[in-house]
Amino acid sequence: MQDGSLKYYLRPARLDSAETGQSKEFVLIDFSYQMRNQYYITDSYTNFTLHAPITTFVKQAAFILPDEKIALTQINTLDRNVAKQYLRVGTVLPKDKIKTVFNALKEKSASLQVVLEDGTVKSFLATDEISERINEAFLK
Repeated sequence: MQDGSLKYYLRPARLDSAETGQSKEFVLIDFSYQMRNQYYITDSYTNFTLHAPITTFVKQAAFILPDEKIALTQINTLDRNVAKQYLRVGTVLPKDKIKTVFNALKEKSASLQVVLEDGTVKSFLATDEISERINEAFLK
């Protein structure tokens, strides 16, 4: 870009359901943001697709770290198909929290908590896949 910043896109990576047993629910999450040198200069557009048999919408979403809860803002439904059991959501992760979240996901010490409009709470755990994607991003 003309101002010296670079655009980054972290390809979709899987977060698995925290429910014990045979839950097949999961999330695919991706991140888009800009950096200038080592500084995040924009918030991250953080989109995720919830693959689960749900009929309601997302009310809240946050990353849960060992010592902090980081809320995602500007939650918007981008796409939904009840028959195919998915819901695509657009959110924003504040620029001052991107590195914190990325480090926690890389270390697999963060989860994504999604609260649906009906009060249902679902949690999704970091996987090797997201850890590897973030490590790749840190090497760029």
